[in-house]
Amino acid sequence: MKTIGFIGLGNVGSPAAINLLKAGFEVHGYDIRPNAAFIAAGGQMEPSLSGLASCQCVVQSLPSQSALIDIVSGLLPLLARESVVIDISSYPLDIKQAQAERLHQSGVRMLDCEVSGLPHQVENRSAVLFKSGDKATIERCQPIFDAITDRHFYLGEFGAATKMKLIANMMVCVHDLMAAEALNFG
Repeated sequence: MKTIGFIGLGNVGSPAAINLLKAGFEVHGYDIRPNAAFIAAGGQMEPSLSGLASCQCVVQSLPSQSALIDIVSGLLPLLARESVVIDISSYPLDIKQAQAERLHQSGVRMLDCEVSGLPHQVENRSAVLFKSGDKATIERCQPIFDAITDRHFYLGEFGAATKMKLIANMMVCVHDLMAAEALNFG
């Protein structure tokens, strides 16, 4: 899996895709607009999803559940059996699970992965990546995870990564509120 498709080259997707390029992967990107930083790093922008048909692995960092549904609909006729979709986006778990099931019916595995960190942390490879889904598929994708970040953890069955991301976000919120109250008290 040295040729990777990457869908969604926004604040998180762009640095993740560039990290893959720096690690020696050939990355074909698709987004609604070209990404100059991705192109300058050696990435190849594709004008449509069909440009990703030859990729055995597609990473996606999408902005919404409607984007996920549309992208999965577009990928279904394109991806070969045994292909892998690594979803690093955040949306309701039932939506993510339903799209994973649609892909699975076509012989494509989808992994539930979540990024915990800000875009600059993705860029410098210090963000945390939570991974969940089929363990054999996750192990097969190990070089991809290693390229994106130094810190990634397997949490178990599909959905565990989304749940951990929600817990992590809750803890950040609680700590921010505590700090604000302490400063206010001071």
